[in-house]
Parts: sequence; structure tokens; C-alpha cells
Amino acid sequence: MGNVVPIRFTATMLGVARCHACDHEWEAEAPVGTTDLECPSCGRMYGLFEGTAVPEGQKVWTCNCECDLFYVRVDGIQCRECGILTDYEDLTI
Repeated sequence: MGNVVPIRFTATMLGVARCHACDHEWEAEAPVGTTDLECPSCGRMYGLFEGTAVPEGQKVWTCNCECDLFYVRVDGIQCRECGILTDYEDLTI
């Protein structure tokens, strides 16, 4: 078993991306933590995810106002859209 190669799982993000050089839009997939995407149209590294990029296969919390962006605070999470603060004890999966 000396030739066994470990398989490493890499989480990915999926979402709509846009190139800020040529304005091309596409459905992108990239490893979590990626900040610049290569545009499949012009080949430049000016692609960015538009809106939120959701890690593949993950559940996402959504506020009652339908926003899915939150500030993580010491006393809970606060919706970026409506400002509602939710205690960590009140979060459910």
C-alpha cells in the first residue's frame, strides 16, 4: 500500500459570476475562499461572484425579510437588510 494517494475533499462555491473587464456573465464554481475568477470569455482574472456565493450542498439561513447576509456579532447575528438581531440560542438547523 505504498502507492496510496490520499484524496482531499475541497468544498466549492457555486453562483453567478461577472467579469469586470468584459462584462461577461457565467455560472461559476470555485473552491471556498476564492476571490478572483478567471473569465472564460476574455481569460482575465477579473471575475467576481455576483451577490452571495453559496457553498455547495450547505444549508443557508434566511431572514424573514428573505435576506441571507448577516453580520456576526458577539451577541448574535444581525440581518444586513432589516437589522433584526437573532440570539445564537434561537438559531435552529
